Amino acid sequence: VCPSNTNYQFDTTFMLVLAGLGIYKLIERRCPDLVPGIHNVLVLLAFIILLVVVGVLYSGPVFYGLFFVAYTISSLVIVFEVYYRWQIRSWKQLVRWARMVREKPWPPKQKPKFAMAVFSILLNLAFALYSISAQPADFNSFFLAVLVTNLTVSLFYYIITKCLYREVPSWRPALYFVLAFVIWMIGIFFYTRAVTNWLE
Repeated sequence: VCPSNTNYQFDTTFMLVLAGLGIYKLIERRCPDLVPGIHNVLVLLAFIILLVVVGVLYSGPVFYGLFFVAYTISSLVIVFEVYYRWQIRSWKQLVRWARMVREKPWPPKQKPKFAMAVFSILLNLAFALYSISAQPADFNSFFLAVLVTNLTVSLFYYIITKCLYREVPSWRPALYFVLAFVIWMIGIFFYTRAVTNWLE
């Protein structure tokens, strides 16, 4: 099926799933107690694919307005929950946490994790603001860029924390990382080449 703006590109579906699973595995390797069960992740991926299909078929000001609100709130909640290790389960705990932060807001207990949380919030807010202001015609590629960027940030956070905690990787993972990075850059080059414009 030739891609057009009235049908959905199935190759991008696989890329969305791979990016989501990549983020899941990176977080699971670093902090296995932080990640939800794989069944929850698969339900989330199914919801993301549904969202992208709706975005491809019905994109417009209403869709992007709803997307902006939902994406901003969900990004803040996810970063907040990951930073506090899924410990806040009720409004009472949230109020207790707010009092604790107000009494001693600085310095954060875990500086690398705090820096990652702030960077993630700013990055995802930038994506949300771009979505509402530019309203990209190709929502499929836009959301894939969001996931791939978050995957890249998670990957570099994983590498930086390994270096900070002096966990030296063996030569094999380092070689695989370099090879994967080279192949990834080649793939991005060919993916972004505008051979045809399927939006027309």
